[in-house]
Amino acid sequence: MLPAASHRPGGHDSAAPTPRLHPAAYADVRGRTLTLTSIAGLSGAPAVSLPLADDEGLPLGVCLVGAPGADLALLDGAVAVMEATDT
Repeated sequence: MLPAASHRPGGHDSAAPTPRLHPAAYADVRGRTLTLTSIAGLSGAPAVSLPLADDEGLPLGVCLVGAPGADLALLDGAVAVMEATDT
């Protein structure tokens, strides 16, 4: 599970300093990165991915997304899904 909020001193969300790129290059990298990033993470909502089954050797799963700040409720729901599916 990814945390819904930063726990870094000073409230900084990035794990590394912003690279010193030309503004156009920075915008390009940022745009391409955002297309690969979960909307849950962008919105501050907690998310958890669960493996559910295997179909002909391919894993099947589900991603549950909770309301911002509802991390524990999301984990309770994830446990319920895992118990119900006997995974």
